[in-house]
Amino acid sequence: MSKSILITGACGALGTALCKEALRLDFKVYALCREIKNRFDDIHYYSCDLSDSNAINKIPDKFFDIDVLINNASMKPDLQITHKREISDFSNQIDTGLLSSIKLTQRCIKSLLKKNGVIVNILSSYTIENMPKGCSPYIVQKYGLLGFGLSLQREYQDRNIFTYNVSPNVMETPFLNNLPEPIIEKLITSEQKTTPLKVSHKIYELIQSKPKPTDNLII
Repeated sequence: MSKSILITGACGALGTALCKEALRLDFKVYALCREIKNRFDDIHYYSCDLSDSNAINKIPDKFFDIDVLINNASMKPDLQITHKREISDFSNQIDTGLLSSIKLTQRCIKSLLKKNGVIVNILSSYTIENMPKGCSPYIVQKYGLLGFGLSLQREYQDRNIFTYNVSPNVMETPFLNNLPEPIIEKLITSEQKTTPLKVSHKIYELIQSKPKPTDNLII
């Protein structure tokens, strides 16, 4: 019997690559995204706005009977100095990328416990070293997700749930489009730059081999 996986942020560049690789590996794929595009016929999609606190309560139960959860949903980073920002800039990021991941994990946890499952939290190169000025809401959300992932590691590793906090190196994706040209140039010329396909391959290597988790894995 094939294993089941739930992927959030499933229609972005990395989310699409994760879905493609899951199909190739014969997973039964459930996918959440705000706007369904790049649709694959073999994937069970549900369209929802994860910044809406009630959205997760409306998702069908079958989406949570899974072996693997990948928390990949996030809003694009943008540039604006902190004192000129609205609180909504922070709350929208946190609701979409952090609180939704917490709620989804809570709904999946019984299935993950039963199936010795895997949780993968997708962080950012911004949590390692490539932190541009003016992206504080996005960075706050990613560090919050890291803290949540570390808590999951300590709470559930002895109960055979493996949690991986993954910080991909800079990927050449539309996520970069909102940044000024000098920053984009610096990022995409980095020797550590990668692609969504390469990142997805490494994530599934983790899922299948289940090595001992580290705090924040750079890939």
